[in-house]
Amino acid sequence: MKRLSASLLLASWVIASAPGAQERPPFVVERIEILGNDRTKEEVIIRSMDLKRGDLLTPRRLVASQRDLYRTRLFRTVHVSSRPGTSEGKAIVVVYVDEKRFGDISAGGEYSELDGFTLVSDVRYVNLRGEGKKIGVSYDLGERRRGWGGTYADPYLFGSRYSLLIDLHASAFERDLYPDTELAFRKSQRLGQPVGPSVGNPARNGVYKLGRLGGVVGFGRDLGRGYEAIFKYSAEDVDVRWLHRPEAFGPYANEVDDSRGRDALVMVGMEFRKTLQEPLRRRPQTELVASFDYSPVFLGSVSHFARLKVRASGHIPLLAGHVLSIGCKAGSLLWTPPFYERIFLDDEYQLRGFERRAIGPEGGTKMLSVEAVYTVPAGRFGRFYLFGEAANVWVKGQDIKLRDLDGTFGIGVSLLNRVEFSFGFGPRSLIVRTHRLGGISAGV
Repeated sequence: MKRLSASLLLASWVIASAPGAQERPPFVVERIEILGNDRTKEEVIIRSMDLKRGDLLTPRRLVASQRDLYRTRLFRTVHVSSRPGTSEGKAIVVVYVDEKRFGDISAGGEYSELDGFTLVSDVRYVNLRGEGKKIGVSYDLGERRRGWGGTYADPYLFGSRYSLLIDLHASAFERDLYPDTELAFRKSQRLGQPVGPSVGNPARNGVYKLGRLGGVVGFGRDLGRGYEAIFKYSAEDVDVRWLHRPEAFGPYANEVDDSRGRDALVMVGMEFRKTLQEPLRRRPQTELVASFDYSPVFLGSVSHFARLKVRASGHIPLLAGHVLSIGCKAGSLLWTPPFYERIFLDDEYQLRGFERRAIGPEGGTKMLSVEAVYTVPAGRFGRFYLFGEAANVWVKGQDIKLRDLDGTFGIGVSLLNRVEFSFGFGPRSLIVRTHRLGGISAGV
């Protein structure tokens, strides 16, 4: 047995030492074959990939090309492999894609204490002419809000790695104006603390209407490896008026009173993004969105101010598809922003366990939110998750203090990754959200 082992070792050494037995140099990509595409044009797929004809073929670049195609969000499944070419040192890259649905119509309803009942609708087409262009329209009609919007996006402007985004929108909201004591009243209610009979009296509240009409034009550049930079220009006409004046005037009521009428709001800004490079399966990944917007008076804007926003999250895949995600959101306003541009815990800052604007209902100039989410897959059914979150907003002049964060923990379920139910145990709030599919969204 020892002699046999020694012979095998000697034979292996001789083979490894022979000419041509060393690792071969990388192959050159002869051409790229696309399979499975029905609507998407081949040049759009090839333009999205890291590999091109004439490049050196390496395992890392195959993985990078698969990652790039997933990032387009046009395909359910992507396979990238290679086979020998027609001559020595050449290889053919084979790409198979399974395309997503290219039309999406959504209609449903939402209910919240803030806006009442609202009918919502959304129509999107995500691969116009097979070139990856996206177009969509939306319309909302409800008790306290209504609006419409239209978007157009071209991710490969003139066949380059530049992108174009055009957005038009109009909205009208009715908002309750709370006196200064309302924030303390709501927090005391959640904590079960006694409050005075005059605190939070509805007769002291006011109602104002906020209307907005405008648009955004954005130019982006794909920087590679999941990074993108976007330059944005936006202009809006803002209309503020009273529907019911409050009996008690304070700082917030004075701001609304001073802003009555129509204002022009113009902003220019830059945004940087880092998106997920591949499906969350094996290695940790991060997401990042950072933006800076500036409102200059010399361009016709009503006020001189700046806005900084950062959103970052890390995702750690665990055993059997379990994922631990830790995220942070922060925002800050500088100088003298109008009251309707303040930061609210709403929309992009919506919490999982709190009703919209339940924390800091009048908004602030600084915001901090942190959360941890542990996700457990449930097959085709969707996914379950546990979460913990804490957040707060601060007005101008206040210092950010971690002890001011208001938080809770809870449980949630996402059905088919379309309808999401989350329950926060602290405030005992059930939040239901939909993702581009007809359904009900409610807050209790």
